[in-house]
Amino acid sequence: MGGAVTLVARNKSAKAIEPIWEEVARLEDEPYMKSLNYPPHITLAMCDAIDGAALQKMLGQSFKKEAPIRVQFSKVKLVEREQLGLWLMPSKIDRLQALFHAVQSHIDSGDCRPAFQPGKWEPHCTLAAQISPANKAAAAKFAATKIEPIEMVFNAIEIIDYAPIELVKQWRLDV
Repeated sequence: MGGAVTLVARNKSAKAIEPIWEEVARLEDEPYMKSLNYPPHITLAMCDAIDGAALQKMLGQSFKKEAPIRVQFSKVKLVEREQLGLWLMPSKIDRLQALFHAVQSHIDSGDCRPAFQPGKWEPHCTLAAQISPANKAAAAKFAATKIEPIEMVFNAIEIIDYAPIELVKQWRLDV
């Protein structure tokens, strides 16, 4: 079981992404985001060899004084990795980059999956992660379509174990 650090929208602003999740789910054999049963999030670290309890020890009380982060998303990106995916891309990333580097300063980035290492990480909110190859053209068309900006307030930082997702530690940012 691996561990991850996520920035999570646990409030009514999270509903803004649900219609898009529903729309892109038709491109997947099984709707990935629905199967996670986890709110919209931006993953800051994903470590297959480190569980959530170890991440909690490494991070200590790092995020006790962090404030909520309002993020506007304005474009969709088609991602071609092990499987095809669609990402919702933020308009501004300065605060997200700072948070990513704060997490990385407490862990050995070599323990993270390559996509979550400094210089390779791209802040995003996943829309779909298991798009069927037969639907690649439709996914590319969706990614090329201009979207209305979506704004969400990310009000928690969480350490989770995965698969399946289990909450290990949560810092509420709106208290």
